[in-house]
Amino acid sequence: MSQFELQLLTMRAMPVGRCLFFFLLVGGTGLVESARAATCDVPSVSYPTVGAALRDGNCTTITLASGVYPENVTVERDVQIQGMSSVETALEGYLAVSGGTTDVTIRALTIDGTATGVAGCWREVLSVVGEAEVTTGPDVRVLQTASGGTACRLFADGFESGGSLAWSTGVP
Repeated sequence: MSQFELQLLTMRAMPVGRCLFFFLLVGGTGLVESARAATCDVPSVSYPTVGAALRDGNCTTITLASGVYPENVTVERDVQIQGMSSVETALEGYLAVSGGTTDVTIRALTIDGTATGVAGCWREVLSVVGEAEVTTGPDVRVLQTASGGTACRLFADGFESGGSLAWSTGVP
């Protein structure tokens, strides 16, 4: 008989109150789910970019160190994105939030659509689509000074050095 079968037999022999207590302790309190929640630091070995941290569903809070993060970010799940301050931490590109029940909190961060470090075209630097909700703290700045409301970057980092990963695939 396996250890699991033995535990089941033991549980069946317990009075009802103890079974209920065992159920609540092991599976009924959400302890397993809260154990999976994590704060993920960017940049780090595991999360060199904001996108890398967003791809890990266990990262419920993403903490950005001081610096500039030249990337376009799409968020489709609940998460908190926390910088050091809007003066020290900047996401250069756009931040798009979508989803039916997505709830995103942004604190101490600048989202800068005027930067030249990321390729692409976008009308809104911070966009919220569908039923998604975005909550911002007092230290959040969103910059978009492109003419006509569309920021277009045909080339980005890598053009001069021969890299092509960050190039735009479209022509404005």
